[in-house]
Amino acid sequence: MDKKVIIRWANKHDCAAMMALIKELALFEKAAQEVVNTEERMLKEGFDDNPLFKAFVAEQNDIIVGLSIFYY
Repeated sequence: MDKKVIIRWANKHDCAAMMALIKELALFEKAAQEVVNTEERMLKEGFDDNPLFKAFVAEQNDIIVGLSIFYY
């Protein structure tokens, strides 16, 4: 049986999964070439001492299945 979906703050360990979801959405929207972000950039801009964004992730069965990113 599937566990409930948990919404939590994203952390630096989530960047790979977050980038995978961003790329998947871009592919669905037929705009894969528009993705210029990288996991390294996301780590730096979101999880250093002065972050440019925050994010929530939705997690089910220990897999990130959704995200919401907001910029300052």
